[in-house]
Amino acid sequence: ALDIGVRGVHLAYQVLDGCETLIMVDAVQRGGAPGTVRLIEVSEQDRAAPEGVPVVDGHHMSPQAVLALLETLREGMGGSTPGRVFVVGCEPAELAEGIGLSPPVAAAVDEAVELVLRLLADAPAHPSPDEAADAAPDGAAERRTAARDSGVAAKGRPSAPL
Repeated sequence: ALDIGVRGVHLAYQVLDGCETLIMVDAVQRGGAPGTVRLIEVSEQDRAAPEGVPVVDGHHMSPQAVLALLETLREGMGGSTPGRVFVVGCEPAELAEGIGLSPPVAAAVDEAVELVLRLLADAPAHPSPDEAADAAPDGAAERRTAARDSGVAAKGRPSAPL
């Protein structure tokens, strides 16, 4: 488990090291009541960037943008993408940048945690970075590590809809 916060680029590089299941937790605006928790399984077709939308944005990396960046990195550097991708989304009271949770979102945290724990219990274990490097094509793991360690990071706010 990794707490990435707003560092979506860092998450994409971490996932290249190998995982069977990726679970992202984020604000997801779908028009429901604030605090509504949703489970979204992202299909492989929905992992690409929408036409005309930049993959990397220094101020906002939605789950969809992270997945699109992951696919771009995999094509250029090798590595693998997760077999299954889930977003545990919570309907925000607002999407403005700020610190803290609104009362309805704070009240939904336990439900979101329980959902993540159920997903983790059902997910296969992922290989360690060393196991993933052993399975990677020659040089791919080193290129990913060098790129990941270059200090690239993104700042953001809760995401818009997937």
